Amino acid sequence: VGSLLGTFGTTYFAIPSLGVQGTLWVTAGLICLGAVFSSRAGAQHQAAGLVLGALLSGWIQPDAEPFELIAIGESPYQQVRVTELEDGWRALEVNEHRGSFQSLWAPEPGLLGPGYYYDYFSLPPAWSGASEDWDALVLGLGAGTAWRVLEGALPLGVELGATGVELDPLVIELAREHMGLPQSSEGRRVISGWDARVALGPLRQEGSRWDHVVVDVYANQVEIPAHLATVEFFTAAQGVLKPGGWLQVNVGALGVDDPLVLAMGATLADVFGGPTLALEVPFSRNVVLCQRHQAPVLTPSDPGFADVGLELRALVQRAQVPGTWTLLDSGDGQVLTDLDAPMESLQRASLARLGGEL
Repeated sequence: VGSLLGTFGTTYFAIPSLGVQGTLWVTAGLICLGAVFSSRAGAQHQAAGLVLGALLSGWIQPDAEPFELIAIGESPYQQVRVTELEDGWRALEVNEHRGSFQSLWAPEPGLLGPGYYYDYFSLPPAWSGASEDWDALVLGLGAGTAWRVLEGALPLGVELGATGVELDPLVIELAREHMGLPQSSEGRRVISGWDARVALGPLRQEGSRWDHVVVDVYANQVEIPAHLATVEFFTAAQGVLKPGGWLQVNVGALGVDDPLVLAMGATLADVFGGPTLALEVPFSRNVVLCQRHQAPVLTPSDPGFADVGLELRALVQRAQVPGTWTLLDSGDGQVLTDLDAPMESLQRASLARLGGEL
């Protein structure tokens, strides 16, 4: 009975009604109440002290933190924080903190520098020779980092038309207040509170098409949801691309031969009918997968790969380092479908590469 009440009461009542912190307070109170009725006075003090110590250790932070907490909130999905770093940059963090972030804001739009996978989203406009408008759809918008990178890195004279889909409305609210995310307008459209896959249906029905679709979707900071990694999902994403349009997927992985990269690269190759370009991001744990609708992807060995502006030259040179890129075909990994997408096993195998059994 206790297990049933704890499981269903927490899932269906406590967290939706009280939030995570409220649920912890109620749980702590129940533990202390049990100590009060204990037959031994010592047990009361010991239990109460342990609970109070655990609570305080989680909420009292050391004085020497390298950031300033600007805002914090809790949504039905996660805890969301906005912090300002020592260099004036701001980070949006979900659940975790201390160096782990979901989005970044820099004072000036454009490239963020080595180690940031967002910079790789600036390459398709240069490869395509964009000269007027560049329409980009970002699935997993977060605080809009991909928009700011694209906006500052587009070739001179090219205007960005941007649409973003974000599941958590609290992320959008805090990003607008503290990280410069613009309100929806003619050139910037935010679809808040929608799952990325669900949003593709109405977007396709209204006839919208994009030059560039970015997939940067995660749950619990490190997990790619299974329904956003399958043939069916990528087929829907392909359906909103213009001819010659690019699809890029950020995958948290340890190299281009990571089991998760092999499976998602193979799935993309199966959908698009040609090899997937996998680019490992140096100084990070990210791999960016690239595909193109009705056109072949460029590879670092193609002359056009380095035919970019001066600002992107260093980025291209890092992408050309041997061993940091590869082409993946549909036979190089498991093709993921809605009926068979073992993401937990693949991500466990990916983490196992760090060493040890999981």
